[in-house]
Amino acid sequence: MVLRAKFENIDDQRQFFIETKNTLGLGSKRLSALVGLPSRGSIESYISCKTSPPVELIYKLEKLSGVKASKFEKVKGIVRRRQRKLMPLELDEANKILENKFDNFFDKIISFIEDGLTIKEITNLLRKYGFRFDSSKVVRAVGTLKKHMLLEVVERINTDNLIILKGNIRKVKGSFSITFYLRPLVKSLSKKRIKIGIKITKNMSTVKLFPLKIGRILRSTSTGNIMFLLPSQLNLKHKSAINVVLNPEEFGHTQYDFIQDVDARKLAIEAKRYNIDIYQFRSTNLNNLGDIAFLIGDKLVIIEITRANSSKQSRFKLGQCLVQRVANPNSHHFIVCKNRLFSKNEINALNFIGTKLIHSEFDDNWENKVINKIIKSIQINDRNTN
Repeated sequence: MVLRAKFENIDDQRQFFIETKNTLGLGSKRLSALVGLPSRGSIESYISCKTSPPVELIYKLEKLSGVKASKFEKVKGIVRRRQRKLMPLELDEANKILENKFDNFFDKIISFIEDGLTIKEITNLLRKYGFRFDSSKVVRAVGTLKKHMLLEVVERINTDNLIILKGNIRKVKGSFSITFYLRPLVKSLSKKRIKIGIKITKNMSTVKLFPLKIGRILRSTSTGNIMFLLPSQLNLKHKSAINVVLNPEEFGHTQYDFIQDVDARKLAIEAKRYNIDIYQFRSTNLNNLGDIAFLIGDKLVIIEITRANSSKQSRFKLGQCLVQRVANPNSHHFIVCKNRLFSKNEINALNFIGTKLIHSEFDDNWENKVINKIIKSIQINDRNTN
């Protein structure tokens, strides 16, 4: 039965092997070969304190290096120690370790992480490129960098040129789930798997998504929503809201692709010719922003568009307009529809709630005519209120 050295202090075991390596100027692989071990894995196992080393090995290393081991107890058989918990590094410290050790190869390590390689695969590749290093330091540094790329907590997120969606937070087993609705992205998910990196503000109000090969999986749910998971350690609240922001181009789309309604998309393209910006909070079935929302100067303009004909549909649209006006009382609100859709009483109701009616038969160049009518209506309103 092999006698094992059970150190009184688990960190003394690790320190002995590290000092021995430094004194001899050898990495784990060459040291393992010197003492007759089959691979570097044994030495690294002793450094990480997963098991206790043979007493004979301790004596051999003491003789080779002159490093004296701390007090230990001789015990029979394999002794499995408490796995040493590596304290996480600060990002700046991890970057410093990797930049100092690998210099110009640092960017290559970033690309390895982005390509989805495991930490073990990365360290093996680094050795193949001829680097020699203390695995425990490099593993911690790469692990910190990888974790930071997956989820970064930041002071603020610049939302310029991004779209904003309302997300809902739910506490599930061991995690928080964030769900939001964006039909064009759901269609993309039906064709390919998308992984994301995440940035979240310290006040937990906004989360930004971006494609990342090593990231969390973005999923579509059975109810047609999009969902991703966040760690339960974050200070999020169950059944609360969070802003979800993303750049359509990073996901292979234009900003117009993420406009759900076909006619609204045409209107948005036409509005761009007049330097009218699409409102960052994108219209969905869930947020009462109509089919499209614009910012004209500092004014929020919400537009509902329908080609409906029947009286049943007219009442439904009247109800939608009412809800949108209540949800956004300070907005300019329009509905674009065919001339025969609403009755006289329904038109009076639209006037009562402050929704302006724009008739269109959706013929050639209808988008241009509608945009001009909206601009003219707002100009008249400004003159009347000044």
